[in-house]
Amino acid sequence: MKGGIPNNSPPLRAALVAAGLGLGLGCGSGIYDGTGTTQVTKTVGRDGDTLVLAQARLLIDPGTLDSPTPVTLRRIPTIAHAGAYGPVFELAVPGTNLFRKDPTFELLVPFIGANQGDLALGSLNPGLSVAQQQWVPISVSQIDANLTMLTAPAQGFSTAATLDFGAVVRCPPTVPCPSGQTCSSNACQACPSSTSCP
Repeated sequence: MKGGIPNNSPPLRAALVAAGLGLGLGCGSGIYDGTGTTQVTKTVGRDGDTLVLAQARLLIDPGTLDSPTPVTLRRIPTIAHAGAYGPVFELAVPGTNLFRKDPTFELLVPFIGANQGDLALGSLNPGLSVAQQQWVPISVSQIDANLTMLTAPAQGFSTAATLDFGAVVRCPPTVPCPSGQTCSSNACQACPSSTSCP
């Protein structure tokens, strides 16, 4: 763009994302729990519904659930296992195998620099302790053309009733993993404290 800042410049993109994150914090109704974490719970039936909380949106299509089911979306500002950028969102339902198909998870992401294009929606393996958990990118995760919104199916509810989702750098990345992280389980992340990364 002549005489101005091109739309794909990092400073402008960072400002737009920051503005979007600021706006996102006001989106969606939520209540605070005792630890300062916000959450929203809706009972969703066969007609489907949408849950919105801060930077996240969960789209549940009609026919995804067979009967009215409480669905909780919780925003966790920090998490014990390093590697996610921005807050982590926990999605919980009362049991396994309740979704007939995966709901769609959308996440507004912060500007992180050179690895922006490698961001993907990732989930933590629920079968491991926090000391052993690693982020695993969802293989079909996509980032939009503005590099600000991740979209992916929220997978894994056939074997778990609660899963954590966050923005992670898929690896091997275009540029090396950020300082203090290594490529493991196809994502840049801190090594678990009890094991060494492969």
